Amino acid sequence: GDQQKPYEGKPLPYTPAAPKPKEADPVVSLQTSLGEIQIQLFEDDAPNTVNNFVELVEKQFYDGVIFHRVIMDFMVQTGDPEGTGQGGPGYFIPDEWRGHENKHVQYSVATAKQDPPNTAGSQFFIVTNPKGEARLDRKHTVFGKVIKGFDVVDKINTTPKGPGDKPKTEIKITTARVVSKRSHAYAVKVKLPDPTVESRKQMKAMQEKAAEARKAAETKPAEPKADEKKKPETKPAGQKPEEKKTEVKP
Repeated sequence: GDQQKPYEGKPLPYTPAAPKPKEADPVVSLQTSLGEIQIQLFEDDAPNTVNNFVELVEKQFYDGVIFHRVIMDFMVQTGDPEGTGQGGPGYFIPDEWRGHENKHVQYSVATAKQDPPNTAGSQFFIVTNPKGEARLDRKHTVFGKVIKGFDVVDKINTTPKGPGDKPKTEIKITTARVVSKRSHAYAVKVKLPDPTVESRKQMKAMQEKAAEARKAAETKPAEPKADEKKKPETKPAGQKPEEKKTEVKP
């Protein structure tokens, strides 16, 4: 038959493909010694921070990490593997508080960092002030909010504390797991060097060496006192010294 000729008339109406539905925000579960806390993560607003957080969760970085700082009606802080407030993953990530309006309202989740900008890493805190903490806005990256376990956060908030705002009874994240996430691999995109890593390693080595020395000193047998030292054996008066026998061989 005749071959069909290509259409040369007016352009036909174009129906664009339906846009892909927006993927839901990732959700992470923190199983703590006081119960479960679930956090919704604001990936669209803080993509690098969320990628870093999810990557650390998937590496089980937070398992066993304590809540090392609790200030009632201010915030509860965790994420430091050393439990001192000085530790981290070995690098910094840049702040991501620009370009969105996420505020430090109650139960919001934000990065904890040192005083200079762009020094966040693995530590984070949950705001517990019912009125929020507006003074922290545009200083820390708010990258999520609690969606389950508000009562658990409240229990941590009111726990008795010792020196340095550290809870008297240890409260820790037993396990951290991803509940749901978007359809891509999660990995931190931008890392900044942490110049404190080497100095902390040196300090830790010195502390471990001092602890070993103290332990050795505690386990070393005590020297006998001068008057307890073994006195030479004396024979009763009039007793002849024992004759030394000499073995005779044939």
